[in-house]
Amino acid sequence: MKSYLPLLILLAVILSVTSGSAESFRFAPGDSLSYRAFSELVRVRTIDGSPGPVDTTSTKTYYHISRTSTGWTKTGQPVSIATRRNGQPVKNPIFNVLMDTEIIHTLDSNGLSVKVDGFDEVINKVEARAAPLLAQAKAELNPTRMARQDMAEWNSRMRPLVGRQLQLGPVTFETVSHELPTGQEVDLYVAVALIDTMRIDDALCARVDFHSDTNLRRLAGTLGMNMDSLAVLVGVAPQEWPAAEANSIQGSRQLVVEVGTLRSRSEHAYTETFLTARGPDGKPHEIAMQETKDTDYSYDTAVGK
Repeated sequence: MKSYLPLLILLAVILSVTSGSAESFRFAPGDSLSYRAFSELVRVRTIDGSPGPVDTTSTKTYYHISRTSTGWTKTGQPVSIATRRNGQPVKNPIFNVLMDTEIIHTLDSNGLSVKVDGFDEVINKVEARAAPLLAQAKAELNPTRMARQDMAEWNSRMRPLVGRQLQLGPVTFETVSHELPTGQEVDLYVAVALIDTMRIDDALCARVDFHSDTNLRRLAGTLGMNMDSLAVLVGVAPQEWPAAEANSIQGSRQLVVEVGTLRSRSEHAYTETFLTARGPDGKPHEIAMQETKDTDYSYDTAVGK
């Protein structure tokens, strides 16, 4: 990966001195906003070095954001879900339940999600419609875990940007709690940098790069920084960094977003997860998962209309 961050740090310092009135990111969807997200997720799992099937899931989701007295509500509902394994269609009855259920986020005045409702209803519908699938659903679609992950996914875009000035360079560096597929809680270190600006449909937009890792030493290499430089951003000396764990995750995301509204325009994300888990044979196995997700957004109305 190209080493751009040290240069951007310098540019950020220069711009902070020469530009005293930079525009800031803010969440401003207006009183009512409807949009659709079109995403394709490709997942490849490797067990003990042997690659497994390639699963591709294409999803179209409808969203509506409405203003409330304290912020907004964001309601989402998939309108189509299709999965292919090695290019062949795969039917999953749980998808029918997901397409019949609204997931509702309560957003505060900054657009951060503070509550998620709807995932309990998913389990209730599975139990009522397809009791044999209940055990699988509870394992794969745990409502508490899904609500927590859905909230974290939304807030991972909002929190580093809302209120930040539009300046080239690192936007933020933070440590967040992340839950691995095994249920293990780990610290995830996230670096966010503003890379470029552009105009789309007359709206000022920014390309923002996110890089995350549970391993600070690996993250330093990804960013093209030495450990001492990263330690300045982290606020912790390299000798005090936690040791690398066998179970870990690393990833990147490129987000194009409107500065004045925080409406997403497009997104590309890549994640690698490394786990050691026991299989049905009772033996530990090394598992690696690679996920690539591309999402485009289509808005039905202009902001505030």
